[in-house]
Amino acid sequence: MRILQTSIENFRGIRKATIRFPSHALILGPNNACKSTILEALNFALGPDRIRRADPVDEHDFFQGEYLCREHGADDPREGETQLASDEAQESATDQAPSEAGDAEGVGADAAEPEVVEPDTVENAASGDGPEIRIEVVLGHLNTAQIRTFRSHIEPWEHTEFRVLTPKEAEDHEPEEEDFVLRVAFRAWYDRELDEFEAETVFLSPERPNGERSMFGRRHKQAVGFLYLRSLRTGRRAATLERGSLLDVLLREKHAKLQFWEFVLKALRAAGSEIEADSELGQALEAIGTRIDNLTPLSRSVDPPGSLQIGRLTRRHLRQIMTYFLASHDSDHPLPYDRLGSGTSNVLVFALLGAIGDVKDNVIFAMEEPEIALPPHTQRVVIKRLKGISQQAIVTSHSPYVAEQFLPEGLVAVRRSSDGIVSCDTPEADQHVKQKTLRQAFRTQFAEGLLARTVVLVEGVTELWALPAAVDVLTSVPGTGFQGFDLDGVVFVPADGTGGLLGLANYFSSIGIPVAIVCDQLTDADDRNGLVKIAHVLCEHPYSGFERLVTDELDPSVIRRIAPTAQTWSDYPRHLSVPGPGASDEDWRQFLLGLLKTRKGEGYAARVVSLCQHDELPPTLVQILACIRTGTNTTALEPADPLAALLNPPASTPTP
Repeated sequence: MRILQTSIENFRGIRKATIRFPSHALILGPNNACKSTILEALNFALGPDRIRRADPVDEHDFFQGEYLCREHGADDPREGETQLASDEAQESATDQAPSEAGDAEGVGADAAEPEVVEPDTVENAASGDGPEIRIEVVLGHLNTAQIRTFRSHIEPWEHTEFRVLTPKEAEDHEPEEEDFVLRVAFRAWYDRELDEFEAETVFLSPERPNGERSMFGRRHKQAVGFLYLRSLRTGRRAATLERGSLLDVLLREKHAKLQFWEFVLKALRAAGSEIEADSELGQALEAIGTRIDNLTPLSRSVDPPGSLQIGRLTRRHLRQIMTYFLASHDSDHPLPYDRLGSGTSNVLVFALLGAIGDVKDNVIFAMEEPEIALPPHTQRVVIKRLKGISQQAIVTSHSPYVAEQFLPEGLVAVRRSSDGIVSCDTPEADQHVKQKTLRQAFRTQFAEGLLARTVVLVEGVTELWALPAAVDVLTSVPGTGFQGFDLDGVVFVPADGTGGLLGLANYFSSIGIPVAIVCDQLTDADDRNGLVKIAHVLCEHPYSGFERLVTDELDPSVIRRIAPTAQTWSDYPRHLSVPGPGASDEDWRQFLLGLLKTRKGEGYAARVVSLCQHDELPPTLVQILACIRTGTNTTALEPADPLAALLNPPASTPTP
């Protein structure tokens, strides 16, 4: 069983969204695209423990904090107190009393999987007329046992159109076993009469005439096996025996009955007696007991009446303090596992999840940023093994090493508009770029671009390094409000020549990422027409190469000043001589052109640009940056800003 699709309405930063999941999915997108919110929504619908809490939702779980009907809002004294602090806070918000960091939410104290029993039909609580949080999940790929378990609630599914078959369609074409799905829905609302937030999770089928639904209860959720691991985890509880810890869940899944409690408690009581054998400690305890006895009578049959013990001598306290010790590869001395470093703690968490996956019939792992504190090779191992032991792994990550494990069909790109609509796109391999290219060049051409708000495609590494170098020169100007492009989520991606621009532009555009293109003068009309149709911004400079742009537009006096510095570079081409004292301006330009072409692709253009003052930069280069700024809807600089004349578009010039 795995998740095919989820639909979300009025939940945190999402007003409306529909996300479809492949067998294993990596959710990609810029910050505040609601990646974490999607996983939180799945946890609300499928997590066994969440809805059992006293307050399953609160004001901030509703989109823009609106949980009251607008016509009643003015009468409510709390109107105006429910605005969210920011979209970023929505995405990173966690429940005020979650399971301890390091444990997967959705596995509680009594998480052993009992036989699933059909619940009684219950009537849905009245939600009033206020906004509702609604999260619907479609679960597919049910095996024979799961179909038998949920036999009263499964429905035939149209896989190409992602919808339930009508009765007539099901009658005309008898569905196979793999065509059945299970649909469930979580809904939450504010009850004005009770002044409380209410929530429920129900089966969406069958729908009875009076609106009644069957509850999708804790035992059903355990059968689904959804485990959610948030990004901020320390592993502090993971390998203890506390109720609900991963180790405790693993033991329960194995139906282990621990027999050592009385033995350990007896040994600890004996150890307490040994502690008191210390004469100085014993005298101190006796003095304390005497003073207490002067104030309130103590037992005469216990000698001494007061003593020191190791812990509270209860099973519950032992569960909290018992800790897994581990010796690292480089040391023979065992330490508490969380003292071996964050990476080791995370590895232990994944090891426990893997062990749970080995013994549990069905597991769906949802994880935020599994790469935290792990080196690349360990990231790869962790993802491969988690995919191997789970029916489905749904991950958010900023790591290219994690993303590579989901190529080519497992990438899910999400984008969020200003009005809370979240779109979801899965780029298809071989449609715009070859699968071979996607795999070979993923880290250099795709990984960062998939997380960007806007991608600026450039022809090669010369522009890839030179354009940011010019940005650094401009941002260093005192008093300017220009902060570069990184804060706006604009990234530069090399296309390895003009021929690669169209394919990359189509790839990023197909998943909703705006594309700006910087290129030399285009000589092929078809290429130019294709780029004009796709590009959000097209900056085509009139030169045959970027080296020629820098050479022709730099003032010869700047070239003369830079030349001595260039000669000190360790990889300076020694066969290239600097023009003599009487050399003409053209001689100096030819010298620079030869230098840039000799070291083409080695960052020399960026070095030269970085040695310029802001008013010495090639004008066309500055115009390109201004064009990108305008095309990405960046706020114009104040008129008094020292760079306003360079980067603000003229009032009469239309937006590129």
